[in-house]
Amino acid sequence: MEIMILGSGTWGTAVANMCANNGHDITLWSFDPVQCAELAKTHTHPFLPGGTINNNITFTDDITLCANFEHVIIATPSFAIRETAKKFAPYIQPGTHIINLSKGLEKDTLLRLSQVITQELGGKDKCESNEISISALGGPSQAEEVFNDQPTVVVVSNNDINEAIHWQKTLNNPKFRVYVNNDMIGTEICACLKNVIALCAGIVDGLGYGDNTNAALITRGLAEISRLGIAMGAKFETFLGLAGMGDLIGTAMSVHSRNRTVGKMLGDGMSLEDALDKVGMVAEGVDACVTAVSLADKHSVELPISTEVYRILFEGKDARQSVIELMCR
Repeated sequence: MEIMILGSGTWGTAVANMCANNGHDITLWSFDPVQCAELAKTHTHPFLPGGTINNNITFTDDITLCANFEHVIIATPSFAIRETAKKFAPYIQPGTHIINLSKGLEKDTLLRLSQVITQELGGKDKCESNEISISALGGPSQAEEVFNDQPTVVVVSNNDINEAIHWQKTLNNPKFRVYVNNDMIGTEICACLKNVIALCAGIVDGLGYGDNTNAALITRGLAEISRLGIAMGAKFETFLGLAGMGDLIGTAMSVHSRNRTVGKMLGDGMSLEDALDKVGMVAEGVDACVTAVSLADKHSVELPISTEVYRILFEGKDARQSVIELMCR
């Protein structure tokens, strides 16, 4: 099968490598011509140590090539989804299967990423008339581990379960197991808000707190993620599965998690700006925190942990004071 993957960061590259190892013909697009040339030359990624990129992957900075593919995987950062979709929209052909791997919500509009992509493709009616379907992937899936062929289990979501099954068959292999569901709202909300809780988990670690605190944080974090998701129309069981509990544990506890790493630096006393500069890559939880607080207000839902993270990030609140106030609610 021929697949075009949009986004040459760690996640897009790891999935491209996995799909190429599956025997698919992969073209990997980068918005940066310099990075594209370097990947093609070295077949290594600076943030993916431990292996080389499959030699059969074709690299390009020409997004118009989307016109030649019936399968498109999107793996850009969430903040770049609309811009990327705007670029490829004129070239997507009727009948194209699209899956979004990015995890977040659009900060200004509060839209889920599948909704953003749908808008740029002309809206729901046009997508349906052109038989263009947009799926979403969730679950615990650190790029570094996928790249190094470690066992990973994820979930693909689409309101049309048959489309989710199509992607399941496309991506599944002995080291990358794919489940399916038809709860797009739940899967996409989990994918966004777990990054906020992961930031908080890092803060907790930086403050020197231990397992009791982290266990409580993850448990109560899942409670508030599900509270918001259900208010938005999601299914409760989604939050107990891979998209919810699985991805939350994976992101909040992983040494690979950029969100947790940024949070730990904040807990250690570093400023947000300095922490982001030091990590050198996007920490989705920062923007997700703004979105979470806005959604909580819109749907009249209490998100006490996310609200405190927002105050720490953007209002300069002392993290230890936030812990005290959460404990004394």
